[in-house]
Amino acid sequence: MQLSYLNIHILSIYRALTGDFKLFLNQLDTLLKSLYKTDIEFIVCGDMNTDYLIDSYNKKQLNTTLLSYNLTNTVQFPTRIQNNSKTAIDNIFIDVTKFGNYTVQPFYIDLSDHDAQIITINDILLQYQCNSIYKAQNFNTDSVSDFITRLSYETRGIVFGNYDVGAIFISFLDTHLKIIYCSFPVKIKQRKQTNITNPWISLGTEVSCRHKRELYITCRNSSDQNLINYYKMYCKILSNVITAAKKLYYNHLVLNSYNKTKTTWYIVKSVTDKKIY
Repeated sequence: MQLSYLNIHILSIYRALTGDFKLFLNQLDTLLKSLYKTDIEFIVCGDMNTDYLIDSYNKKQLNTTLLSYNLTNTVQFPTRIQNNSKTAIDNIFIDVTKFGNYTVQPFYIDLSDHDAQIITINDILLQYQCNSIYKAQNFNTDSVSDFITRLSYETRGIVFGNYDVGAIFISFLDTHLKIIYCSFPVKIKQRKQTNITNPWISLGTEVSCRHKRELYITCRNSSDQNLINYYKMYCKILSNVITAAKKLYYNHLVLNSYNKTKTTWYIVKSVTDKKIY
């Protein structure tokens, strides 16, 4: 849903050329993680001192870190030209799935040997989400049986061993509430009402994606080759699962459609992030 308001955090970052790149990545990840919320969009910009005109280890690591927050680089041209040297060490990172229609262009200034970059976002599609939180308890045969068993172990002498009616009531209530919450634990749940941008994503896929990110954070600071190989294998399997889920979902739409041509175009527009009227 296209909204008339935005909640955007713009992070302007500078990384010293001689600084510890691994430390920079850790601090950047910590910062984004501390600010991350589902209703916040990030725009990260600045001088990363990582040349995006060439492939390098630092570029891959920075891309991987920012992609875990759905942030992609947008500057594909030189931002610093000096003598015969051309580099793109300044960049702007945005979520291209939300900020799909954008343009980036350089802006020459006399104050620095770096060109400024101007990004223009023509339209922004945001996902409107209305969440409600509620409490739930699971009452079934096993939980009721557990409640009866726990209750049978309680002795009434402790409850009625006092002549004060108020004290008896408080003791009785405390004992029974402990058993109730133990046998029927209260769980906080969230009811989501949202326009799903990727309806093929299941709960299991979301859990797997979160686990993939946890593995990435662990592997980034580890030299254990077995762990790294496991992470790569996990990524490959997850990628195949996601591809299969997409095919299954879209094939189901086409096969159960009365107008297959119209449905096919609807799928193409939704996948390419075009407006659907």
